Amino acid sequence: MDSSNIYPKILQSFFQVSSVDEFIKEVSVLIGNPVIVVGKAFKVLASSNVDDLDDAPFWTDAVRTGAYCDELIEEILTEHCAWDLQVTTNEPYERSHSDSPYMWYISKLVFRGEIYGSVVVLGVQPVPVEIWRLLPFVSNLVVKLLSAEKYNIVFNDSRLYEAIFVDLLLGNVQSDNFFDNRVLSAKLEDAKCFQLLTVPIQDNIRASIGNLKHTFEYLFPGCWVILYDNHLQVLRIATRPLVNSAMLNEKVRDLMCRYTTLVCYSDFFTDLRQIPEVYQRTLRTLKIAKLLHNNGPVISHEEYRFYDMAMSAARYDNNALDGFLCSKVVEIRTYDAKYGTDYFQTLLAFLQSEKSCPLAAKRLFTHRNTVLYRIARMRELFDLDLDSPESWFQLLYSCIVAAYKDEISNGDIKVTSSFSSQ
Repeated sequence: MDSSNIYPKILQSFFQVSSVDEFIKEVSVLIGNPVIVVGKAFKVLASSNVDDLDDAPFWTDAVRTGAYCDELIEEILTEHCAWDLQVTTNEPYERSHSDSPYMWYISKLVFRGEIYGSVVVLGVQPVPVEIWRLLPFVSNLVVKLLSAEKYNIVFNDSRLYEAIFVDLLLGNVQSDNFFDNRVLSAKLEDAKCFQLLTVPIQDNIRASIGNLKHTFEYLFPGCWVILYDNHLQVLRIATRPLVNSAMLNEKVRDLMCRYTTLVCYSDFFTDLRQIPEVYQRTLRTLKIAKLLHNNGPVISHEEYRFYDMAMSAARYDNNALDGFLCSKVVEIRTYDAKYGTDYFQTLLAFLQSEKSCPLAAKRLFTHRNTVLYRIARMRELFDLDLDSPESWFQLLYSCIVAAYKDEISNGDIKVTSSFSSQ
């Protein structure tokens, strides 16, 4: 097969077609194999004809139902196949499936450094090297068609809501006309209040993302759920007061415990164009909770709002955090630096353990008598008041901010990526 003849024909088709679906059908004819375009959330965006593919059940089922089935998604997300998700270029690669006699040839859809899906060729006929090398060219053209289409499609009946959700998270839906045409047409026009739930996806639950998504859809009927930036994002329509909120929260708590992960609830908001900032708040809250050694399983931005306000100063100047430290904590840190003591870490562990020496000793991996001695010495050296609620809060908050500043300085937290504003 002479690829030099196929390139101009594919390019000619690109300029003549009016949709991705038409283009993929043309490409399929030219290369002699079925082709499918799959979005980031495993939805089928376009496909060629599948009438004669009875021996490729997963492929035909995906085309006919409009999405990869849960079994296929979970297989893709399992540990031995997870490398698929790590491919960040449109360089082609191949995969096989136990229930299919054909190889799958894949090229990612890359737009502005982000992965938005894949072009997949089913190797019913042998795929020569020339066609293999052609795939990135095809995927680039598909990206151009998709980026042109997404500003014209009206998403009725919540169809392809994943694309709208991603655009909302990216801040791409700003103008009133664009917002009205795309978002309100997705049957959200009656919604007055929203809440975003963010679940960090860890390696131990990657294979169960499909089940986790379906469970959220069951708990919050009508919600939107997508996997975005290594987090499961749940956009739910909320009302005040929440109906059966205690029962729902308990079910979410049980769900997070089952998957040994946590979820962050955003504040309520009324304008979907606020989603980028709301999302950043949930990410910051997860970071702060980690710093506070709060492993959930359910946390909310409301609980950490005060910390977030102070720590947001680090977006622009890490040294600005020094202004949030009380004088006692500054004294203790200066003393530690001068004499090589560990009073600051001891005080932080003591306060985080609600002034329990045994618990603080566990945090520090030391004996409780050591903690008792250090606390007594700090009372003596720095005239610490650990009894009044105001002093306790001031010391705890200052210690948290100081520890956070240390993590930034050590490179454990990247302010520009995790705490930057939209």
